[in-house]
Amino acid sequence: MYAHLYVSPHYDDAALSCGGRIHGQVRQGARVLVVTVCAAPPPPGTPVSAVAAQIHGDAGDGFVARRRAEDAEALRHLGADGRYLDVLDCIYRGSPGAWRYPSLSDVFGPPHPEDEDLVPALADVFDALLLQHPGSVLYAPLGHGGHVDHRIACRAAGRLLGRGRRVVFYEDYPYADETRPHPYGAGDGRLDVRFLAGLRPESVYLDAADVQARCASVAAYRSQIPALFGDAEEAARSIQEFARRRGGGRPAERYWVPEGR
Repeated sequence: MYAHLYVSPHYDDAALSCGGRIHGQVRQGARVLVVTVCAAPPPPGTPVSAVAAQIHGDAGDGFVARRRAEDAEALRHLGADGRYLDVLDCIYRGSPGAWRYPSLSDVFGPPHPEDEDLVPALADVFDALLLQHPGSVLYAPLGHGGHVDHRIACRAAGRLLGRGRRVVFYEDYPYADETRPHPYGAGDGRLDVRFLAGLRPESVYLDAADVQARCASVAAYRSQIPALFGDAEEAARSIQEFARRRGGGRPAERYWVPEGR
């Protein structure tokens, strides 16, 4: 049975945002499952949008397989298991001439109307997982940075609060770092303050081993490091600095929990 279920919109989000806590939970004997939502590859040889082709670079059709392999390496550093949902990344949704997110500004904008059905569908998937693992806690992104897949995952998890499920929300790193520009130069990172009104912040302090494991797991996502940080050294420096700021000098990650919990 898993005690902790982390919703990762993409292959790297749980490690980027929660790697220290995940490692600490595993170190203390808990079983942790990272559920990657947008894990499905587009069918080989099918057209992709211009923004997807730009992100693929030289990897081409093998891009998602490369990311899956990076994720496996990252989760080994954290000691967590992985589960992958059959959902396409937003950059693959749609068809030639009718891509739902044809540019980066669209990716970091409001969800497309045709994606609205994803919210209740994912809510049911998350709910089923919680029922399969009684007593477990679901951790979901708050949606910093404005990526549509993060927003959809947040809204889906938010529905479970009304069902009495145990849900905790995490700050989407690196988008939540107010000292850094948006990695893709898009989106403003604003959150729905009405949603936050029912939550309170909670700091989780990390041991040096937890911070080190978080940095090592993030470094495994070699395809993402250049766009997010430039290089692995800068990634580690930024992660450690952000963690110290969140903990007032002592490394920490900040989470948001329902009032009264």
